[in-house]
Amino acid sequence: MNNGMDGSMKGGGANRRVRNKIQRCVRALAAMLLAAAYAIGAAACAPHDAAVGDTQKTAAAIAHDYVQGDRITVGIVGSSQESAPTLAMLKALDSHNMVGLYMGGSDSDDSRTGAVADLVHRRAHLVLIDGFTKQQAASAAWTAALQNARDAGVAVAFINAEALPADPVLYAASITVPGHNMDSASFASAVDAIVRDEPHAKHITVASHT
Repeated sequence: MNNGMDGSMKGGGANRRVRNKIQRCVRALAAMLLAAAYAIGAAACAPHDAAVGDTQKTAAAIAHDYVQGDRITVGIVGSSQESAPTLAMLKALDSHNMVGLYMGGSDSDDSRTGAVADLVHRRAHLVLIDGFTKQQAASAAWTAALQNARDAGVAVAFINAEALPADPVLYAASITVPGHNMDSASFASAVDAIVRDEPHAKHITVASHT
């Protein structure tokens, strides 16, 4: 009888090991499928061979999550000090019924790329990056941050950039903003064109008041 019980216990232990192995395989497969679904979903937000907000050469459809009637939300990633152009941009956005979010703080790349990630998480319609440098244009961390925004379907544009990323699909436009007397309507028009994915130049110069 003991032999029978021992055999039963051994058999039960073997069955548990098999069940545990099957459960581990199922969990691993589920994780793989979830990761694949996420990758496919993220890729679906990014237009093919074009920047988010700059697809008018390849298609007329809006490639990101702007919904007609939404109030446009624009994040500005800048230095720790609000510059005259930054203040002018925030004022212009507000005067044209757009929401401007200024992401100041530290001047470090970690802080700025983190600000971009935060704006992507908030589902901003457009991220404006002020004062992009040659070092940042060559930075792997910045490339990853811009790619993350692209994958999420968030448009990116640069303000008064010293240099630009080598891959043009990472940004919708480079915008030159005057230090003083910025024409708010000209700036708002550029922002609106990018967010709505309407035809616009890759390099935009905002007008000044005369």
